[in-house]
Amino acid sequence: MAWSGECPLNPHASRQHVLLRPLSYLTALAAAALLVAAVISATTARAQSPDWDGDIPGSGVALLTWNGGTLEDLVGSAEANGFRSLFATSGGEFLGHIVGAPDFVNADLAALFAGEVPAGTPFVVLVGSGATPAATPYATDSTDAAFATVEPGGIGGLSTETRSQMAPPFQYFASWPVISGYPPLGEEAATVIESWRATFAERVGEPVPGSPIVPELNITFDFLVASGDVIGVRLQRFEFLGAGGANFARSLWFDTADSSLLPATALLDGPGALEQVAEMAREALMRDRPDLSLPDLLEDGTAPTEENYDTIGFTTGGDLLIEFDEYQVGPGASGSPRVVIPAAIAEPLLSDLGRRARQQVLDPGGELAAPTPVPTPTPEVAQPPDGGVNCAQVACVALTFDDGPARPTLRLLDILSERGVQATFFVLGVNVAHNDEVLARMVAAGHEVGNHTFDHRDLTKLSAEEIREQVDGAGAAIQAVTGQWPRLLRPPYGAIDARVAEVTGMPFILWSVDPRDWADHDATLVAGRVAAEARRGSIVLLHDIHETSVDAVPAILDGFASRGLTAVTVSELLGPDLVPGRSYRGS
Repeated sequence: MAWSGECPLNPHASRQHVLLRPLSYLTALAAAALLVAAVISATTARAQSPDWDGDIPGSGVALLTWNGGTLEDLVGSAEANGFRSLFATSGGEFLGHIVGAPDFVNADLAALFAGEVPAGTPFVVLVGSGATPAATPYATDSTDAAFATVEPGGIGGLSTETRSQMAPPFQYFASWPVISGYPPLGEEAATVIESWRATFAERVGEPVPGSPIVPELNITFDFLVASGDVIGVRLQRFEFLGAGGANFARSLWFDTADSSLLPATALLDGPGALEQVAEMAREALMRDRPDLSLPDLLEDGTAPTEENYDTIGFTTGGDLLIEFDEYQVGPGASGSPRVVIPAAIAEPLLSDLGRRARQQVLDPGGELAAPTPVPTPTPEVAQPPDGGVNCAQVACVALTFDDGPARPTLRLLDILSERGVQATFFVLGVNVAHNDEVLARMVAAGHEVGNHTFDHRDLTKLSAEEIREQVDGAGAAIQAVTGQWPRLLRPPYGAIDARVAEVTGMPFILWSVDPRDWADHDATLVAGRVAAEARRGSIVLLHDIHETSVDAVPAILDGFASRGLTAVTVSELLGPDLVPGRSYRGS
């Protein structure tokens, strides 16, 4: 059944897109909203008004019946009782919601009731005070509204894929999730990330000789949902081209019964719902974010398209959260604006997928509905020799691996175990969080673990607070698994300056041998470069995120043995007394 007039929420929406909903559905909507309100305030005072049949809560949601009067009477009563939003119903059917006290009156509402609101008309009423969240959509920035995210420990078959690039034309790091029982996740994420990398490479072009500017592309992720039959992942992209950095995001959604990547707008119930969300987002941004001072950009950036609404998720309370990229709806200085649409308002606009995703945020339904991977037996790990190696008497080379742990790390640990070799792994917090069992095995085998920051940002381009977040975030992730805080730091790209040294207060471990395994995925070539450059006292840089780098390790170790070199950890090579803020490269 179609709406008989224009949509009271969005006068620009097409009439056939606004559907009537049964009152039973509205009651379920109110119950869900009441649950959210109960989390905010366990007990609220209730009152009565002669205008309404039913108790009016101090804050929260109530289903009330209007006792009759003019539209002006309705508005006056709404303001007097502190209503923030009304959901109009008629004849047992949901007509639409009227948002934005005290501005309840608009042409559509006036046309709906023709000036007189009949007695017995039911409304779902949202009541709030300054101490409770707004019951109408509101705009904020990323620091005030956060997506609900999932701790990765309970996701079966989870690992990560990682790619990095050290040198011109630009610095590059990307990490994305892989679930062995659901391949489409990793495949689709890899496709999106590769398209971003290719586009960025085109914009950067060829490196300018002598230029001090090094562009950077950094891509990481969070799980928004990963239980029941829904997967949601938010990819975060940082781009630096020289004049300043910019942040972008995109949420990828999957119904595990299917293998297709779904756009963020699949959480909404069709084009009509997207139009209504777009209207609410635009009005909230115009009202709450005066810093968005470019009207044409705001209008274009909030138009109801998949491209504009490519990052949608939920807060921990079940509110719908929409994120806009920097420069999408305003100047770059305005950051990445977000719009929160309270759960009770958003509920009628959600698709079946959207309702299932929201339910998994509020009450995760246990394991992900994907095939359970068959575990691979872990071979017994050789224990390190007592006392380690005395590099004053032995010709030592420190073997180091960056950017893991990742899937190839497991095979590398097998190789090192067979050879009785210990190495130093500079790990990323983002990968530790999704590969904690790999890190635990690493430590059990006697390998050394160092800090490579949380998600591989160039520290020289960050504020002091952001530097601490990168280093401390990785340190905390490592400590949670190993029980120890790492004492060595390898800054991404080897990028350091006096400010980074002062803020981190850790010794920097750089390298003297770089076989460029990140650029040339050729095991024979990589092993040959190490053989040609390594000597006593060298620190060798490799990356355990590449299968070809792991393939090169047996030949590298054979080459060391033939020349009387012994592979050791960084601490065995340099000793325990390293100076904070000083760089160590080896020889």
